[in-house]
Amino acid sequence: MRTRLTPSRRRAAAAAVLFLLGCALATPCHAGGGKCTEEDSYCISYFPAERLYAPYLADPWQERMSINLMALPRESIADTSGQRMNLKIGGSFGFLRLTPPDDPNGGWEISMEAGFNSQSDARNSLDIIGWDGVAGFLAMRKLPHGMSLRLSPYLHRSAHIGDELIQRTGRKRIDYTREEAAGGLSWNFRQFWRIYGDAGYAFTRRSEYQDIWRVQGGAEFVNPGLFASHDAGFYAALNATSWQEKGWNVSLSAATGFIFPRADRVWRLGMLVHRGTVPLGEFFQNDETSISVGAWLDL
Repeated sequence: MRTRLTPSRRRAAAAAVLFLLGCALATPCHAGGGKCTEEDSYCISYFPAERLYAPYLADPWQERMSINLMALPRESIADTSGQRMNLKIGGSFGFLRLTPPDDPNGGWEISMEAGFNSQSDARNSLDIIGWDGVAGFLAMRKLPHGMSLRLSPYLHRSAHIGDELIQRTGRKRIDYTREEAAGGLSWNFRQFWRIYGDAGYAFTRRSEYQDIWRVQGGAEFVNPGLFASHDAGFYAALNATSWQEKGWNVSLSAATGFIFPRADRVWRLGMLVHRGTVPLGEFFQNDETSISVGAWLDL
């Protein structure tokens, strides 16, 4: 039987190819082009390898590279199954760092954040249920005493529904688009522990169902050298996110697994459990419970 290549399936196939290419091209890129200016007393480097603010490990909205198989004990999106695939492409890509000559760990890093996040229905020919596109800019800085700061003056998120789901259900887009300014603060302590808080203010909202504020917090334990070889370790993380547009109901996520640090990237194999708002903008009014297993690549 000949398989019909629908627009949604073509996008899913293209996204999978981009994911593999992204993993292949995500080779270490060390800082280069450093230049210290006497008049301004700072060093400039381009495309720095290290991130000054680490991504949130248990945040299902975080931009990263990942491919997961999902089982949903509780699903709520009409005409979809409880077996899905989640594909993410993206991350944070630093392109400029300003460093004081007397403090190599200080200064600011300017990064671009971009991502694609989709869910496909495994029981409906991997038809795409929905997908989000994200783009924005970040400024990151390490502070004294294990603290780190993240500021985002602009983060754009637009959401879409899969073509086949529209055809089957007649569902129309609510035109979920959110542009926000955000800030985060994290604290690394006792070598392996980290806690963080984050908040966002939406200055652009396209849908009448949206609202202004988002708040987030979490805790992480990461021991990257747990095993004798010191090239693999263990992680566990919790994340809580609350949206004003959801009446401040809290979405909870927990993640655990094995971690494999490699230069400026971190591979992970593990599991993510999420209970609360579906992490796709067009379905933010839906609540589900999901268990995901797979691979993650944090850039």
